[in-house]
Amino acid sequence: MNLVTSLVTIALGSYGVLKRVLLNCVCGGLCSDKLPTRLNLEKRGIIIPTNLCHLRKKAEESVQHVFVSCEVEQKVWDNCDRWIGISSVRQHTIVNHYQNFYLLCCNKKANVVWKGVWVAVVWEIWYHRNRIVFKNGVVDDVEIFTLAQLKAWSWAKFRWLRVNYSVSDWLICPQICLGSIT
Repeated sequence: MNLVTSLVTIALGSYGVLKRVLLNCVCGGLCSDKLPTRLNLEKRGIIIPTNLCHLRKKAEESVQHVFVSCEVEQKVWDNCDRWIGISSVRQHTIVNHYQNFYLLCCNKKANVVWKGVWVAVVWEIWYHRNRIVFKNGVVDDVEIFTLAQLKAWSWAKFRWLRVNYSVSDWLICPQICLGSIT
């Protein structure tokens, strides 16, 4: 199974056809570096005022920058680490970041749910970036992370009917929730 298929499979449980197509496009574009970031648009000959990141305007807006190295996204990933109670080394490529987003203390099914957190974070980063670009949104790493937590919980809840923890349990004690998945 390739990375795109793996990413989309994680989150398909509760989504309709349109959301599945959108998720497939985001994950596919993410893995193949085809998302319409400013740098990719510039490479395709589309004239844009600047190719700097929409969030901090300090670096070129590439896929790697948007999802891994931008300081806003680093805060989101740091929130994720703190929430689960781990410390991790950041990977520099999006594929390595996904592959290393794994909890040694959890079983295979729990790690599928944990990978769902990764997909939810990536989805919310892209969605948040687009709100900034198209709707003059405000940069908010806490909002990105909170929405990703809720999205990951809803995916887990609807994909695996045996997930029997509440959203409040998930937000407060994700380790216990993941440990309860059999």
